[in-house]
Amino acid sequence: MKALLENKKILLALVVIVGAILRIDLYTSSPMYTTDGSIGYVHPDASEYLYVGQYILENGLWAYLTNEISVMLASGAPLYLTFLYTALDGNFQYMRMFGIVLSCLQILLIYKITLKLFNDFRVAVLAAFFMAVNAHIANYSYVLITETLFLLVFSISVYFYLQAREEKKSFWIYAIFSALFLAFATLTRANPMLLPLIFIGFFGAGFYFFKKDNFKAELHTWLAIGVVFYILLSPFIIRNHFMFNTNNLFTGGGTALFLGSRVESQGDEPAFYGQTYGCIYEVIGKHSHREIEADKLLYAAGIQNIKENPVEYCKMNIKKIARLTIGTNYAWFNGLEEKSIGKIQERYHNTELVIKLLCVIFLHTTVYAFATMGVFRYRKNFSLCSMILFPMYFLIFSLPFLAILRYGVIIYIFAAIWAAVEIVAICKDKNYLRGGLGLSASLAMFFYICAGY
Repeated sequence: MKALLENKKILLALVVIVGAILRIDLYTSSPMYTTDGSIGYVHPDASEYLYVGQYILENGLWAYLTNEISVMLASGAPLYLTFLYTALDGNFQYMRMFGIVLSCLQILLIYKITLKLFNDFRVAVLAAFFMAVNAHIANYSYVLITETLFLLVFSISVYFYLQAREEKKSFWIYAIFSALFLAFATLTRANPMLLPLIFIGFFGAGFYFFKKDNFKAELHTWLAIGVVFYILLSPFIIRNHFMFNTNNLFTGGGTALFLGSRVESQGDEPAFYGQTYGCIYEVIGKHSHREIEADKLLYAAGIQNIKENPVEYCKMNIKKIARLTIGTNYAWFNGLEEKSIGKIQERYHNTELVIKLLCVIFLHTTVYAFATMGVFRYRKNFSLCSMILFPMYFLIFSLPFLAILRYGVIIYIFAAIWAAVEIVAICKDKNYLRGGLGLSASLAMFFYICAGY
């Protein structure tokens, strides 16, 4: 037993090491890496967070919280970067490396969550492996944007939620911690804002109609988390209402709705279709799209787009399911002039680039193909209901807005769990027909993307 336990620890450690090597290799090969602690190349979104962080350092936290700039970007990332900058003596490369450490912790966290759900080492370590080798997620670890921080704190919230369900004596402690990290995640990226409310409504309706104890228990858990969660966010909501005349936590929703409703770019990034973002400034003039009034104008323009093209908007929203999960050729080949694997190889003669693209796309299509089958397999298992609802929430509530592969990484962490449990079940049952079906679905999506359709 001791030898078996040690082997499990060694295997898990190897998975984390593989993830760390991938992240370090991507980091040191990127233009963001320098040897003198300077910042290197800055991602456009990261530059906005760093600008706000600089404002905090120069003017203080209170000045930041009472200024409109605190509403123009989600507060979590600038505050996190400001803390890191201070703690690491302004060494930006240390800040990037710290992001890699957090991303590796995310691998362990997915392992722990999966183990708690299924009590099967094989499933847990495979889910961790899917996280470790995802180069798309690994790329974000050192970029100083929100993805790594958001994934980590949201996953911690999920872990404490699962603990609250199990530990009756310490229920409130775990519920409070779950709400605390969920609030932090929401202050980093606002889309979980309605999650407790939706879950309370879902389990409340289930208990009302079916009168079953399992619905009641989940309702109790989410009421506890929800009450603490909204108490924690209420100071920000009240402040925004009275000081800045807005009921949103942050701006950005208007831009996302406007871009996500444009027929001209199929509700996708204009840059993917050879267009510019000038369409935004046709609505707001010379103002920043981050400003509160500009955000309101863009919301109104987005709603107008929907009213003028309701059928096309619904069609675009169906396409967004793929954009958030497996991606499209526009997303995967962003920055390359050609949009199919064959043409990329023909134009660039870069076999290494092509192989890397093929591997990361195939990972995504495989994970989502088998994850769908895993969800179907366990659809009647109520104890796993929330683990289906989490990704469904992010998928459904992202569709009305700009929906791109980057915004779907939160869905991937749950897909990794469901794919792992399905693949292990197939291998255990030796159900090669079911395995072939999953692989066929994966390959169909894979070739569709790579062919550039």
